[in-house]
Amino acid sequence: EGNDSTAVKDFLLAHNVEKLDFLLITHTHGDHNGDTITVLDNFEVNKIYMKEYDNYYISTSFGNNPTMYENIIKKAIEKNIKIIGISYEAITSNELTPSSTDDFKNVIKNAKKENFEGFNSTNTSFNFGSASIKFFNWEIFDENGKQIYSEQLSKREREVVEGENNNSLAVLLTQGSKKALFAGDMNNLDKNEET
Repeated sequence: EGNDSTAVKDFLLAHNVEKLDFLLITHTHGDHNGDTITVLDNFEVNKIYMKEYDNYYISTSFGNNPTMYENIIKKAIEKNIKIIGISYEAITSNELTPSSTDDFKNVIKNAKKENFEGFNSTNTSFNFGSASIKFFNWEIFDENGKQIYSEQLSKREREVVEGENNNSLAVLLTQGSKKALFAGDMNNLDKNEET
């Protein structure tokens, strides 16, 4: 958990992994993204899948979320790794950028726009060898409940229970007739149910 851990790196090295086709960050809590910088520093990573930072869903009660989010993005830019799930328009907007530091703004301003791609219907499902992967809970909705994409920044709402755990990116892995759902820390409460 957090920045000091090497658990993921140690696991991957023990299994002779040298390269990752992609790295998935389900949500912005330290126990789900705390090893990211260590992994990016020690392995070749082709892509990162992660959602946009949104202060509405994120509390700082579980690690330094804005700092870690920004450090992951800065490291991806340094290593020329594509981030899918965050459009360049979103990362440079005042609405979604968690920081106002000049350092972060300068790094983003000098980044390659093509290394950022918001989620859309074409990059949220793909084949992975003989398996298929499909992402859920990536959608953004307008005030009328109509689905929009991250390039359309005004009047944004997500259809989830308040809280970063429920903002988790979920993944359905299908291999033949077998399926596995990886839901991050999402719970199964209805959005109208009181907690």
